[in-house]
Amino acid sequence: MKYLLAFLIAATAWAQAPAGEAVQVPVKAEAAAPAPAKADETAPAPAKADEAAANPAPPAEEWLTGDIDLGYRFRTGVRGSLDTYRSVVNLPEGPRVFGFSFTIQDPKKRLFDRLDARSYNWGDPNNTAHVDAVKRGVYDFRFDYRNIAYFNALPSFANPLAPAGFNEQSLDLHRRNLSVGLDLLPASHIVPYLAYDRNSGQGTGVSTWVQDIANEYAVPTQFRDGTQNYRGGVRFEYSRFHVTLEEGGTRFKDDESAFDAVPLSGDRTSSFLGTALQLTNLQEAYGIRARSAYSKVLATASPFRWLRLSGQFLYSDPKTDVNYNDVAKGNFATVASLLFYNGQVDTTVGAANKPHVSGNAGFEVRPFRRFRIMESWSTDRYHDSAYATIAEYLLMGSVPTSPTSTLTPDRQVVNYNQTQTDLFFDLSSRITLRGGYRYVWGDATALAPPLSQSGLFESGKLNQQVGIAGFTIRPIKKASI
Repeated sequence: MKYLLAFLIAATAWAQAPAGEAVQVPVKAEAAAPAPAKADETAPAPAKADEAAANPAPPAEEWLTGDIDLGYRFRTGVRGSLDTYRSVVNLPEGPRVFGFSFTIQDPKKRLFDRLDARSYNWGDPNNTAHVDAVKRGVYDFRFDYRNIAYFNALPSFANPLAPAGFNEQSLDLHRRNLSVGLDLLPASHIVPYLAYDRNSGQGTGVSTWVQDIANEYAVPTQFRDGTQNYRGGVRFEYSRFHVTLEEGGTRFKDDESAFDAVPLSGDRTSSFLGTALQLTNLQEAYGIRARSAYSKVLATASPFRWLRLSGQFLYSDPKTDVNYNDVAKGNFATVASLLFYNGQVDTTVGAANKPHVSGNAGFEVRPFRRFRIMESWSTDRYHDSAYATIAEYLLMGSVPTSPTSTLTPDRQVVNYNQTQTDLFFDLSSRITLRGGYRYVWGDATALAPPLSQSGLFESGKLNQQVGIAGFTIRPIKKASI
């Protein structure tokens, strides 16, 4: 054993000795170590291999990490109805990106410190994508996208008496949701921000064109709609108060068009007064456009340990315009006048304006440890003014009848206010007594019903006073009465 130990010592000494220098090897392990020799000042400095081995340099941090899941879906064959399969399952075959995610960390921190991205189910009816990018102390960026392919051709009827087996409400739509947000200086007390949201859809389907109450016809239809929301503001975030100021706007559109050039008998399986009803040609379209701007203020504060304040204010002014027209040919009838005709033209124009103001404020005071007072006030006020003009022409052969025009003005004014005071007293750790008072007041003006004797509009007022009393008992930790 002692010879093996002597060999290992010799080998180690030889490996560490400078070139050309003799190596002293002890023959016996029991021998005392010789006195250390003076360092040769003329010899070159030994290499720093030991220091490098003792303190290895840390490996470079990975700047890109991630994973990806690829695949291929086989559909071996659908038995029965393909429309039913698409309505319930709707998973097509082919190559797919079932999911991927990656993270980029920029060591030089130029455009961002860290970027995270993930996405799922590309190639399938429902797919998503999400991106987060952060530059510490400068910005925080968020992006989210979702796509939904909706198909429904299962039997559903606008008219329960329609011929069995025919679908009058089928849809083949794509809905997309997009959300983008950017916060600037997220770690500071004052945080400006911007945001954009969009929800849209488009596709085809089947809907019904209703002719008086004598018949309904299922016709091919195209759909397209979209809602956009723009907003921006600034948040003031301090230890004792928080304030948010926001300004925003919305845009909305909804377009639908129906068409048919194939003769249709509609839902009626029998003639009407001995005459078969039929739709031979249809061109129909309607469009809705809406826009709004709004302002919002949110505030909370706790200037003292015994006092909390909160408030919110919102103002919006939405406006809506509606247009509708159709041109239909065929063999039609009106039930009210028992009149047969071969065509009709309808035109409708409408608009609405609805300024809306709402707000609330309140505070909570704790003058004593067991006693607290809560006060709240809220208001909600909106004025809705609208009108619609409807004109209809009936064609008798090639001669149009006099137009039937209808003007329907509408107005609605609602003012609602409420204030409430609540007192709470902790009689013990298990019993709390409560007392309070609520006062509600307001007024409203709305369109009168057809048989009203007060004219086109009716008004009313609200005045209500309520006393409040109660108690809370907590017999055990997880139960209260």
